[in-house]
Amino acid sequence: MEKIKEGDIKMKVTVAVCGAFDPYPHIGHLEHIRLAKQLGDELIVIMNSDADVFRKRGAVFTPMGQRYRMLKDNKNVDEVYISIDGDGTITKSLLWLKPQILAKGGDRVASTMPKSEIEMCEKIGCKIIYGIGEALDSSTEILKRILDFQGELFHRASGDFR
Repeated sequence: MEKIKEGDIKMKVTVAVCGAFDPYPHIGHLEHIRLAKQLGDELIVIMNSDADVFRKRGAVFTPMGQRYRMLKDNKNVDEVYISIDGDGTITKSLLWLKPQILAKGGDRVASTMPKSEIEMCEKIGCKIIYGIGEALDSSTEILKRILDFQGELFHRASGDFR
Protein backbone atom coordinates (compact mmCIF):
# COMPACT_ATOMS: atom_id res chain seq x y z
CA MET A 1 0.00 0.00 0.00
CA GLU A 2 1.34 3.42 -1.00
CA LYS A 3 1.71 6.08 1.69
CA ILE A 4 -0.08 9.38 1.34
CA LYS A 5 2.42 12.21 1.02
CA GLU A 6 1.96 15.85 1.96
CA GLY A 7 0.37 17.63 -0.97
CA ASP A 8 -1.50 14.52 -2.20
CA ILE A 9 -4.75 15.55 -0.55
CA LYS A 10 -6.37 18.81 -1.56
CA MET A 11 -8.44 20.32 1.22
CA LYS A 12 -11.70 21.95 0.24
CA VAL A 13 -11.69 25.68 1.00
CA THR A 14 -14.96 26.90 2.47
CA VAL A 15 -15.73 30.61 2.17
CA ALA A 16 -18.44 32.22 4.29
CA VAL A 17 -20.35 35.44 3.77
CA CYS A 18 -22.81 36.80 6.27
CA GLY A 19 -25.52 39.39 6.61
CA ALA A 20 -29.18 40.17 6.75
CA PHE A 21 -29.65 40.25 2.96
CA ASP A 22 -32.76 42.33 3.57
CA PRO A 23 -34.07 43.48 1.19
CA TYR A 24 -32.66 40.76 -1.04
CA PRO A 25 -31.32 40.64 -3.63
CA HIS A 26 -29.72 43.90 -4.54
CA ILE A 27 -26.78 44.33 -6.86
CA GLY A 28 -24.28 44.73 -4.01
CA HIS A 29 -25.31 41.39 -2.47
CA LEU A 30 -25.06 39.63 -5.81
CA GLU A 31 -21.60 41.06 -6.53
CA HIS A 32 -20.35 40.16 -3.03
CA ILE A 33 -21.59 36.57 -3.36
CA ARG A 34 -20.19 36.14 -6.88
CA LEU A 35 -16.73 37.40 -5.93
CA ALA A 36 -16.65 35.53 -2.61
CA LYS A 37 -17.35 32.25 -4.41
CA GLN A 38 -14.16 32.77 -6.44
CA LEU A 39 -12.07 32.68 -3.23
CA GLY A 40 -12.65 28.97 -2.55
CA ASP A 41 -14.37 25.73 -3.44
CA GLU A 42 -17.58 26.12 -1.45
CA LEU A 43 -19.57 29.21 -0.50
CA ILE A 44 -21.79 29.23 2.55
CA VAL A 45 -24.05 32.07 3.60
CA ILE A 46 -24.70 32.81 7.27
CA MET A 47 -27.95 34.75 7.24
CA ASN A 48 -29.30 36.82 10.12
CA SER A 49 -32.66 35.79 11.54
CA ASP A 50 -35.71 38.05 11.40
CA ALA A 51 -35.21 38.78 15.11
CA ASP A 52 -31.63 39.96 14.46
CA VAL A 53 -32.75 42.11 11.52
CA PHE A 54 -35.57 43.63 13.58
CA ARG A 55 -33.18 44.45 16.45
CA LYS A 56 -30.75 46.07 14.02
CA ARG A 57 -33.19 48.03 11.87
CA GLY A 58 -36.57 48.07 13.61
CA ALA A 59 -38.30 46.29 10.73
CA VAL A 60 -37.98 43.27 8.46
CA PHE A 61 -38.60 43.97 4.78
CA THR A 62 -38.17 40.48 3.34
CA PRO A 63 -39.11 37.60 5.70
CA MET A 64 -36.40 35.10 6.60
CA GLY A 65 -37.97 32.21 4.67
CA GLN A 66 -38.03 34.23 1.45
CA ARG A 67 -34.45 35.46 1.93
CA TYR A 68 -33.37 31.86 2.57
CA ARG A 69 -35.01 30.59 -0.64
CA MET A 70 -33.59 33.39 -2.79
CA LEU A 71 -30.08 32.78 -1.43
CA LYS A 72 -30.41 28.99 -1.91
CA ASP A 73 -31.43 29.59 -5.54
CA ASN A 74 -28.29 31.64 -6.25
CA LYS A 75 -25.98 29.49 -8.40
CA ASN A 76 -22.90 30.68 -6.46
CA VAL A 77 -24.27 29.62 -3.06
CA ASP A 78 -23.65 26.06 -1.89
CA GLU A 79 -25.46 26.27 1.45
CA VAL A 80 -27.37 28.76 3.59
CA TYR A 81 -27.39 28.69 7.38
CA ILE A 82 -29.43 30.83 9.74
CA SER A 83 -27.18 32.41 12.37
CA ILE A 84 -27.44 30.49 15.65
CA ASP A 85 -26.14 33.40 17.72
CA GLY A 86 -29.24 35.46 18.47
CA ASP A 87 -27.19 38.53 19.35
CA GLY A 88 -26.60 40.09 15.94
CA THR A 89 -23.16 38.49 15.53
CA ILE A 90 -22.08 35.27 13.85
CA THR A 91 -19.49 34.30 16.47
CA LYS A 92 -21.07 30.96 17.48
CA SER A 93 -21.99 30.24 13.87
CA LEU A 94 -18.33 30.62 12.87
CA LEU A 95 -17.29 28.16 15.59
CA TRP A 96 -19.94 25.69 14.37
CA LEU A 97 -19.22 25.99 10.63
CA LYS A 98 -15.44 26.66 10.73
CA PRO A 99 -14.94 28.27 7.31
CA GLN A 100 -11.38 28.88 6.15
CA ILE A 101 -12.27 32.34 4.81
CA LEU A 102 -14.80 34.97 5.91
CA ALA A 103 -15.42 37.35 2.99
CA LYS A 104 -16.74 40.71 4.11
CA GLY A 105 -18.52 43.00 1.65
CA GLY A 106 -17.19 46.11 -0.05
CA ASP A 107 -18.50 48.43 2.64
CA ARG A 108 -17.10 46.45 5.60
CA VAL A 109 -13.88 47.12 7.50
CA ALA A 110 -12.31 45.68 10.65
CA SER A 111 -13.36 48.65 12.78
CA THR A 112 -17.06 47.94 12.12
CA MET A 113 -16.81 44.20 12.75
CA PRO A 114 -17.72 42.77 16.18
CA LYS A 115 -14.58 42.02 18.17
CA SER A 116 -15.98 38.58 19.09
CA GLU A 117 -16.11 37.61 15.40
CA ILE A 118 -12.52 38.69 14.81
CA GLU A 119 -11.38 36.75 17.88
CA MET A 120 -13.32 33.65 16.79
CA CYS A 121 -11.77 33.80 13.32
CA GLU A 122 -8.33 33.92 14.95
CA LYS A 123 -9.25 30.97 17.18
CA ILE A 124 -10.46 28.72 14.34
CA GLY A 125 -7.87 29.82 11.77
CA CYS A 126 -10.33 31.62 9.51
CA LYS A 127 -8.84 34.36 7.33
CA ILE A 128 -10.96 37.53 7.11
CA ILE A 129 -10.89 39.26 3.74
CA TYR A 130 -12.46 42.72 3.63
CA GLY A 131 -13.79 44.67 0.67
CA ILE A 132 -15.09 41.81 -1.47
CA GLY A 133 -17.15 43.59 -4.12
CA GLU A 134 -17.89 47.26 -4.48
CA ALA A 135 -20.52 48.92 -2.31
CA LEU A 136 -22.86 49.10 -5.32
CA ASP A 137 -25.98 49.60 -3.22
CA SER A 138 -27.04 49.45 0.40
CA SER A 139 -30.01 47.73 2.00
CA THR A 140 -30.42 50.70 4.34
CA GLU A 141 -30.37 53.16 1.43
CA ILE A 142 -32.90 51.08 -0.53
CA LEU A 143 -35.24 51.07 2.46
CA LYS A 144 -34.80 54.83 2.92
CA ARG A 145 -35.71 55.40 -0.74
CA ILE A 146 -38.84 53.31 -0.30
CA LEU A 147 -39.84 55.14 2.88
CA ASP A 148 -39.14 58.54 1.28
CA PHE A 149 -41.20 57.79 -1.85
CA GLN A 150 -44.07 60.29 -2.04
CA GLY A 151 -45.47 59.46 -5.47
CA GLU A 152 -48.49 57.39 -6.37
CA LEU A 153 -47.87 53.68 -6.81
CA PHE A 154 -49.68 52.01 -9.66
CA HIS A 155 -49.45 48.87 -11.75
CA ARG A 156 -50.18 48.78 -15.44
CA ALA A 157 -50.53 45.67 -17.56
CA SER A 158 -47.43 44.78 -19.54
CA GLY A 159 -47.23 46.74 -22.77
CA ASP A 160 -49.77 49.34 -21.56
CA PHE A 161 -47.50 52.27 -20.76
CA ARG A 162 -49.59 55.17 -22.07
